[in-house]
Amino acid sequence: MNSIEPGGTPHPAPRPPSQAPSRPSTRATLPAATLTTAAILSALPALATGAAAQATPEPGQTVALVTGSTSGLGRELALRLGARGDHVIVHGRSVERGAEVVDSINAAGSGSARFYRADLASFAEVRTFAETLLADYDRLDILINNAGFGSSPNERLLTEDGHEYRFQVNYLSTFLLTHMLMPRVLSSAPSRIVNVSSGAQTPIDFDDVMIENNFTGRRAYAQSKLAQVMFTHDLAEELEGTGVVVGSLHPATYMPTGMVLRLGATPRATIAEGADAVMQVVDSDDFDSGQYFNGLRPARANAQAYDEEARARLEALSRELTGIGGPPADPADVESIDAIMEAVYDVISGDAGVARDWDRFRSLFAPGATLSPVGRSPAGSYGRRIMTPDEYAENSGAWLEQNGFHEVEINRVTEQYGVIAHAFSTYESRRLATDPEPFARGINSFQLLNDGTRWWVVSIYWLGESPDHPIPAKYLPGGGR
Repeated sequence: MNSIEPGGTPHPAPRPPSQAPSRPSTRATLPAATLTTAAILSALPALATGAAAQATPEPGQTVALVTGSTSGLGRELALRLGARGDHVIVHGRSVERGAEVVDSINAAGSGSARFYRADLASFAEVRTFAETLLADYDRLDILINNAGFGSSPNERLLTEDGHEYRFQVNYLSTFLLTHMLMPRVLSSAPSRIVNVSSGAQTPIDFDDVMIENNFTGRRAYAQSKLAQVMFTHDLAEELEGTGVVVGSLHPATYMPTGMVLRLGATPRATIAEGADAVMQVVDSDDFDSGQYFNGLRPARANAQAYDEEARARLEALSRELTGIGGPPADPADVESIDAIMEAVYDVISGDAGVARDWDRFRSLFAPGATLSPVGRSPAGSYGRRIMTPDEYAENSGAWLEQNGFHEVEINRVTEQYGVIAHAFSTYESRRLATDPEPFARGINSFQLLNDGTRWWVVSIYWLGESPDHPIPAKYLPGGGR
C-alpha cells in the first residue's frame, strides 16, 4: 500500500468544559487485565430485564429502531409502530423507562419490542450499540433518529469525546449510528431513514463549529438540527437507486416533551400531532428522497442545507470526528475475502493521470479502520505511521495519480476463525502495469471482519522488502509448499 423544539429524550446534565477530560477518547477503556470475553460483554448496551424485554422479531416482521424512545415523541412513535405489528428496538438511557415501553408493546400483542441502553454523548457507547444491533438483527426496515438535547440549559457543555454537547448528541452520533447500521438498512430495502430535526435552524460556522465564541444554547441546538437536514440530503444522494428513502422534518412546535418543559416554554402542539408528521415520512411514498417537512407539509429548510460546498465540508468534518468510513459499498466488492482485497488493490492502482475512486476505497473500511506503513528511523528503530482511510487518500492520492502506480498481489496466506480473518498478501509495485520489474515488493497484512452481511477491512499494516528483511520463501508464489 504505499426555539422550535421537536422533543426527544432528555439527557442528564452534561459536564461543562472545565470538567471535560483533557484528552478526549472515542474508545471505551478497560484495564488491560480485564480484556476478557466477560469484560467485553459487560460493556455492551444494557438490555431491559424480564422475559418480555427479550422479544425477538418473527420471520418477515418489520424491524424499526427509534432512538430516544423512552419518553415524549419517541415513546409515542415506538407504541404506534408496535401497535401496527412491527418489532420495535427501543433506545434510551433509562432501563426502567425502556422496560415500561417494551412491556407496553409486548403486552398489547400486535408487535414486539426490545430495549437497548446507550448514551449518544459517548461515541464509544454508540459504537457498541451499533455493533450489538448488527449482531442481534439481520434486518432494519425503519430507522428513526429521534433522540436529542434541547437548547436549555443555556450553557456550553462538552461530551466525554470533547465535542460541543448538542452537536454530538443531536447530529454526530446520529451520523455515526446511521452509517454503522447502513448494511442492515440496505439489505432490508425498501427501507426508510427519518431524521427528526427542527424548524430552529442556524447556519454552521465552519471556523467555529463547536461554538467556542458567542455561544448560546439556542444557536447550538439550531445548528445541530440544520446539520441533520444537511445529512439527510447527502444520504438521499448516496443511496439513490438502493431502495432506501430518507426524509427529515420539524414534527411540531413546542410539544410537551422533556426538553420543551425544561426550557420553560408553553406547549403549542400535542405529541400526537408530532407523531402523525413523523409517521407520514415513515410510510408515505409521495415524496422524493431527501425532502424536508414542516409538520405534514413539504417545506424549504435553511439555505445552507442546499449548499453543496457546505454539505461537503460538514460530511468531511463528520467523518473525521466520528472515524466513520465512506459511502455504501458495492455488494460485489464486499461479498468475500477475495472480493474486498481485490477491490483495495484495484482502487489504488492506475496509470498517471487516472483519478482514483476514493469513495469506493472508503466504503471498504470498517469504522475506526487504520492503515499503517512500517518504517525504519535514521536511528535504526522501527515504527509505524497510523492513518485513517481518509488520511491515506489525502496523503497518497495526489502522488498515485500524478506518478502512476500499479500494485498486484502475487501470493496470499489466509487464516480465518469464525467471522475474523487475517491475510498476509505479498505485493509487487510498478509505475506501469507493463513494467517488466517491480520497483518495490512487500507484504500487506490485512485484518478483516464479516459482520454477517459483508466483509470489512479493519486494518492494513505493511512492510516493504529490504536487504534487512527479504520476503521469506513461504510468502512467495510456490514457496515452501
